Amino acid sequence: MLKALMVALLLIPLSYIPACSQEYGDEQVTVTPTSLKVGDKLNITVSNFPANTPVTIYIGNVVIGTVTTNSTGGATLTNVVLPEMPGGTKAVMARAEGLNAYTTISVLPKVELRTSNLLLVTSTTYLGDGEIVRVRGFGYKAFESVYIVDDATGTNVNPIADGRVVQVFKGTISDDVIIADVNGSFDFSYKLHVTKSTGATVTVTITGKGTETESATTTQYLYFKAAGDVSFPALSSSQYLVKPGDNVSISISSFSGLRPDRKYTLLLDGSALSLRVDGESASWFTTSNTTVEFTVPSYSSGLHSLAIAYYGTSTALAKHAFVISRPNTTPGYLVVPVSDGKPLDYRISDLVPNARYMLLLYNFNASESGVSAYLVTSTSSGYSLGYVTIQPSGAGSLSFTVPTSGAGT
Repeated sequence: MLKALMVALLLIPLSYIPACSQEYGDEQVTVTPTSLKVGDKLNITVSNFPANTPVTIYIGNVVIGTVTTNSTGGATLTNVVLPEMPGGTKAVMARAEGLNAYTTISVLPKVELRTSNLLLVTSTTYLGDGEIVRVRGFGYKAFESVYIVDDATGTNVNPIADGRVVQVFKGTISDDVIIADVNGSFDFSYKLHVTKSTGATVTVTITGKGTETESATTTQYLYFKAAGDVSFPALSSSQYLVKPGDNVSISISSFSGLRPDRKYTLLLDGSALSLRVDGESASWFTTSNTTVEFTVPSYSSGLHSLAIAYYGTSTALAKHAFVISRPNTTPGYLVVPVSDGKPLDYRISDLVPNARYMLLLYNFNASESGVSAYLVTSTSSGYSLGYVTIQPSGAGSLSFTVPTSGAGT
């Protein structure tokens, strides 16, 4: 009887020992994703911490945020934007009431190109000579030297060494590199020098050089499309030897260097012309159109300048001589230089031997079949240039080369 009573007395206290819901040391923190770049979003989850307790989250030595655990000791911090920090493996720590949990993430390098107004440049963005581009890098080693080249001229050229840096926003320029700041970031702008033809791919190569104590960041590549020079087609005589009221039609595909992402217009002496594009009245055209037309306005007779420009601007991208003639009035003539088989839009008075020129006539009688042209100098009685055919507009043209003999005025 005494033994049974003693067993019963021993069992009663044991039945009142509360169950332990958690053993300290099991605290956990998990991160998704585990590899990411500056600016990416991540979710951080803690578990097995004391219930209803604030938990502070760190990445490296940067406080990311604080969450309060629920009744089971768990909580999640969602859509956290990874701040600027050096690249590499980073410790993630969750801390509360002396309890810590750890994991790691990998911060990868990130590079991007932006326009001068901070629009993102992609592999389909067109950029041309003289435009400003910003190069931005994040997740490099702290104070890492970074070497940058582009092949916009057909060969790799370093814009820093080439003296084309416009402004530095982050980091430090030194000789031919930019040195990342303490957070592993750099950001600077430079002026492009583009000679590749329109549509050609330009590659920007960004090479980390490492530091004295850390290895180099992996080489990164960025791309954009070259916006090369625009060239006017060589117009036929009926397209540029005209009279007021004539209709001029030009095939849009005959222009070279047009960008599919821009609108264009035609200017006469700097003023926009009223256009018809594919038969419809319009102010601009694109590479998706077929034909651009205009009616010759009632300008004075003589030499004028026909130009193509971006719509909304008056800066000529390319020019062509344009002669307006008024038949059966006082005849006139002038000489212009020729480039790539096209007459240029300015007259000259001094001729150079072996150079190519064009004689332009206007205001002649439209019924005339043609005019004989001669080059006469102070030392030559006359050198036949040939026969100039007069167009219905009363204008005509003749290409010629100045002979080496017979120099003079």
